[in-house]
Amino acid sequence: MKKNLIKRLVTAIMLIYGGSITAQISTVSLLDHAGINIENTIIDASTSPDFKYEIDYTTPSTGGPYKITIAQYGRIESEGTAVWLKTIVSVKDIEEGFTGSINGDGIFVTENDAKGTSLYSGNGYVYIQMQDADKNYIGEAVKVPVTWDFATSISLGETLETEVYPNPANQLLHINVPEGSTVSIYSLTGTKVSDVEESTISVASWDAGIYIVKVAYQGESIIKKIQVL
Repeated sequence: MKKNLIKRLVTAIMLIYGGSITAQISTVSLLDHAGINIENTIIDASTSPDFKYEIDYTTPSTGGPYKITIAQYGRIESEGTAVWLKTIVSVKDIEEGFTGSINGDGIFVTENDAKGTSLYSGNGYVYIQMQDADKNYIGEAVKVPVTWDFATSISLGETLETEVYPNPANQLLHINVPEGSTVSIYSLTGTKVSDVEESTISVASWDAGIYIVKVAYQGESIIKKIQVL
């Protein structure tokens, strides 16, 4: 309460002395279910989709009421750039000429409701913006980079028997799949790293990080996540 009172006093002084107030999102805090800041982290959105947010803002003295939205961006193709998936938080009727903060809970999407297709693991971001009463985006948006892990949510063939070990790996990776399967490995940016033709491959020269193994067999497919040290 004391924090918001100080912000109201600052806003009032600016108005009294003719200061201009522009749209501004000054501070954004996005925490996962464990209370960890999600910026530049890997988020397993399929099993831990909930998050908490706190946003400090300033609205212009005219053009309200205002709205602040949080949107999720990710990939809907195995290779490609992140696109809008869904607006997951929308806080409406924020008064004009005010400096304050909002906080609450949200849930990341694990299926692309907008386009009806699967989501792919990889780089994406969370976008925070302000809208005026005419639904125009104003001020500078805040872009929080994250890496989505949708490996569980896009696994289609739960009955397809596969073994990928050891995990993590630093020298050799063993992949046991049914004969006739096709196996590809991707980085989290969506770049294909390898088309696997042998049951054992060397990962000694690979960059450390998370990789996605995609196995396809007789119309079924399954996704597994591995870590290379």
